[in-house]
Amino acid sequence: MDKFIKWAAALCCMMAVTLFTACSDDNTPSATDPLPFPMDEKKDLSVDPGNDFFQYCNGTWLANQPEVKTGSIGGMYDADPVMKQRVEELRNTDPSIGRFFNLMENMYAQPEASQAYIDAQKAKIKKPTSYEEAFHAIGEMAMDGASPLNEFELIYVDGKLMGMLRPAGAKPSLPYVKEKIDAETLTKVTATNCPVLKQIAEGMGIDPEMMYTHKDWLSFYESLGKKSLDDLYQLLLSPWGEFEMFANESALEAFKGRISADDLKVVARLAINYPLSYALAKKYIPESTKQRYVDKVNAIHDALKKRIQAVDWMCETTKESAMEKIDKMLLFVCYPDKWYDEGLPDISGCQTFVEMYHVLSRSKAKMRKALIGTQELFNSNLLSSLTGSDGKPLPTDLTLANAYYQPTQNAIFMYPFLMLPPMAKENVTEAYDYALLTVVGHEMTHGFDNNGAEFDAIGRLHNWWTVADMMAFQERQDKMIKCYNNLEFDPDEMPGQYGYGERTLPENIADLGGFLACLDAYKAQLKAEGFSGENYKAQLRKFYESYADLWCVKYGPEKLNVLINSDVHSPARIRVNGVVMNTDLWYELYGVTRNHKLYLPKDRRTYIW
Repeated sequence: MDKFIKWAAALCCMMAVTLFTACSDDNTPSATDPLPFPMDEKKDLSVDPGNDFFQYCNGTWLANQPEVKTGSIGGMYDADPVMKQRVEELRNTDPSIGRFFNLMENMYAQPEASQAYIDAQKAKIKKPTSYEEAFHAIGEMAMDGASPLNEFELIYVDGKLMGMLRPAGAKPSLPYVKEKIDAETLTKVTATNCPVLKQIAEGMGIDPEMMYTHKDWLSFYESLGKKSLDDLYQLLLSPWGEFEMFANESALEAFKGRISADDLKVVARLAINYPLSYALAKKYIPESTKQRYVDKVNAIHDALKKRIQAVDWMCETTKESAMEKIDKMLLFVCYPDKWYDEGLPDISGCQTFVEMYHVLSRSKAKMRKALIGTQELFNSNLLSSLTGSDGKPLPTDLTLANAYYQPTQNAIFMYPFLMLPPMAKENVTEAYDYALLTVVGHEMTHGFDNNGAEFDAIGRLHNWWTVADMMAFQERQDKMIKCYNNLEFDPDEMPGQYGYGERTLPENIADLGGFLACLDAYKAQLKAEGFSGENYKAQLRKFYESYADLWCVKYGPEKLNVLINSDVHSPARIRVNGVVMNTDLWYELYGVTRNHKLYLPKDRRTYIW
C-alpha cells in the first residue's frame, strides 16, 4: 500500500511538472514577438493600472508635452496635418492637382478670360419653344454640371444607389447625418404624376424609374409648369450667374449673406475630391497594403459577428435580424476597388478656374449617373462632403483623417490615414495594428448602438427588435451611462469634472464593442501563430496598452470646452478607462481587485456586444 501511495504521489508530481512546463497541448514552445513595443516609453510606472489605466500607459508622455494652446496633439490628431502635407506633395508632383490648386488660389487673376468663358456658355443656351423642351434642357444642363434649379445627388434605397432630384436650397438628403428617411418621405419620379420631373430625368438621360424625390418638394416642381417660357429661359441662364462668383470679387458681393469668400473656397475645394483621391491612392497606398488591411477588417467583422451570435440576452427572432444586418454590412477599406473614368476628366487644358470648376462639375454629374443602380458607395461618397463641427462642408476625399458608419447604407468607410504614418507604424508589434483597428471595429458597432439599432440590414428605418429585447438592451445602456457618469476627465487637472454618459452613449457602445471585436480577432491571430502561456498574455497586454496609446492625446482649451459642453465623444481618458474596466480580461491581465479605483464587480460591468 505504501509503495502504491509513493508511486501515485510520484506520478502526480510528474504530471504537475509536465502541465506546468508545457507551452501548449502538444508541448510546442510558444511563439515569441521579436518586434519592439515603443509604447513602453510613454508609461508612468508609478501609477497602478487598476487606478487609472490611461495615466499608467501615457503618463510620462503627457508630462513631457508643452501646454497646448490651440487644437490638440497626439493620437489621431497628429494624422490630419500629415495628410495635408501629402496634399502639398501631390501639388508639387501631380500636374493636374497642382494646376487645380494654383487656379483656385488665384481664381480672380483672369476676370476677363473667366467672364468670356461664362458668356460663351450662356450663348449656347437657346430660348425654349415648349415646356417639354425647357424641362429637357434643365436635365441636360444638370448633366453638364451647371444645373439651373436642382441638385443631382445619389441616395441609397433598398440596397442600391438611386438618383435624387433636390431643389437648390432644399436640405440635402445626405446620409452622413442620421436622417429618418422612409417610404413615406421618398417617392419615385414615375410615381409622382409630375411631368416636369419626368422630363427633367429624360433630359438627364436617366430612366425616371431610377430617380427619386421627396414628396415635400413636389409642389416646387409642379410650380415650374405654371411659369412662362420667358421665365424658364431666365432660369436656364441663372447657374452661370453663380459661376461668376468664381470669376470676379464684385460678383461674389452680390451673393453676400449667402456665401462668404472663405466658404466659396471650401465649395471650390470639393470639386477636386475624386481626382485628388485617385492621385493619393496611386502615390501612397500599394495594393498589397490595402489587401493586408482588408484581411484584418474582415477578421474583425467575423469576430463581431460571432460576438453577436453569442449574446445571451437576445431571443432568436431579434438575433436573426441582427445577424442579417452584420452579414449585409458593407465594408469599404482604403480606396474603391474600381475607379471610374467619368470622375477623372482631363483638366490640363483649363485656362481659368471657372472653366476647371465647370469641367469637374460635369464629371461629377456623369459619374453619379454611372453609379446609379450599383452599390459603389465609396465612389459616391468621394464626390460628397460631411458637415464639419463648424457647420461647414468637409471634403470626404481620401485625405480625410476619419472613419465612419452610415446607418442609412449599413456601411463602414475606413480611410487611408489609418494605413499611413503617423497612425500606422512599421516594425512594431502586431498588437498595435489590431488596437489601431478598434477605430474600424468602433464604426461597425455603430450599426448596433442605440441609434444604429433603429436601422435594418439595408439601411431602412425599421424596428427589428422584440419589446423584451429592446428593454434588455436599454437596461445595459443604463448600466453604461452610470459607469461613464462616474469617470473623471482628469482627476489632477480637472477634479470634479465627470463624463456625460447619456450624451456620449452611442460612441461609448461603439468603443466597447469595437475593442472587444478587435481583441477577439487578435486572440485568434495569436493562436494561429502559436502563442501560448505567458507570451500569449504579454501580447494581450500589448494590445490593451496600444489601445491606450491610440488615445494618448492632450487637448487644448477649445477642444476641452467642446468635450464638456457638446461633444458626443468621451474625452480620451474616459474612452480608455471606460472600455478596459468593462472587459473581464483586463482584471486578469493586470491583477485588478476591488481595492482599485476602476474595479467593477461583474454585475456592474456592461455586457452588450
